[in-house]
Amino acid sequence: MLKSSLTLTIPTFNEEKNIRIPLDSTYDLVDEVLIINGGSTDKTVEIVKLEIIKLSSNLQIYIFSNHPQHSMFESALFSA
Repeated sequence: MLKSSLTLTIPTFNEEKNIRIPLDSTYDLVDEVLIINGGSTDKTVEIVKLEIIKLSSNLQIYIFSNHPQHSMFESALFSA
């Protein structure tokens, strides 16, 4: 029997003040997180990298950077 997995996709654009909330609240519920960064100019990506170290679980977090905002959802759909 195949083990099912759950992927959370988070499109971001300058979310340094908010990105910790979905990561902290879902890390034990999902198997992987896809961060689709729409060219943030703040510290969104750096904060995600720090959260990966802090959580240090079996959670896989992938960061796809510099996607134009109009293609972020398409990128998320095809990456999952």
